[in-house]
Amino acid sequence: MPRILLALLTLSLALVLPQAGRAQMQAQTPESLLASAEESFQRFLVDPEMTWFRDNLPNARGVLIVPRYLRAGLLVGGAGGRGVLVAREKDGPGWLGPVFYYLGSASLGVQIGVDLAEVVLLVMTDQGVDRLLGGDLKLGADARVAAGPVGVGTGATTADIVSFSRSRGLFAGIALDGGVINPSGDFNRAFYGQAATPADILVRRAVPVNPAGDPLVRRVGAAAAPAATPPAEVTPPAAAPPAAAPPATAPAEIAPSE
Repeated sequence: MPRILLALLTLSLALVLPQAGRAQMQAQTPESLLASAEESFQRFLVDPEMTWFRDNLPNARGVLIVPRYLRAGLLVGGAGGRGVLVAREKDGPGWLGPVFYYLGSASLGVQIGVDLAEVVLLVMTDQGVDRLLGGDLKLGADARVAAGPVGVGTGATTADIVSFSRSRGLFAGIALDGGVINPSGDFNRAFYGQAATPADILVRRAVPVNPAGDPLVRRVGAAAAPAATPPAEVTPPAAAPPAAAPPATAPAEIAPSE
């Protein structure tokens, strides 16, 4: 099923995506994707509508950033884009990655237009991360997905993955339920110099270190750090009252001499 969905996506994008857009996707490299992902992530952090995103980022187990998510429609609708995953260590405070993925979806219906968005997925559970480690993941079937609230938003969510998007174009909103996330084997191979699965990178750590990924990992780790708790205000002890002065002693009476 995921292969059929991706085939529909490819057909849709090929029909309606301008030549310049296709050339730009083909010219993308792992390093340029990392730079775009870092810029996109920063825009989410400063967006005044992303209060829930910022407040719940410290609880996330992973962050998948898709800086260019192209949506196109001409009878067959499709959307897709490469992304970068950074995941929290299971037994420590650090963050690991990057791992490259492809996010895609397809739909049938009368829809004409092209739209470009940037998407960030907060992976809120260990199960969500484990599903991503396993390879192809269908959103809504293999992992629960919910659209992230904007503004102040609501309270806790039970979803494995919460999606956020920023876009301008002919389509409104982004529905990711039913979409598929696949490891981008060619980008992982190009970045690490060898074939590598997500588990090789995040669990076994069986790949050479590539410092080009450090800026994004550090940026996500810093933004996801719990807010420092201000020190409790210490009330100084009340000053002891001054010691009372000793009572005045009357002079002794001297008897007159005879």
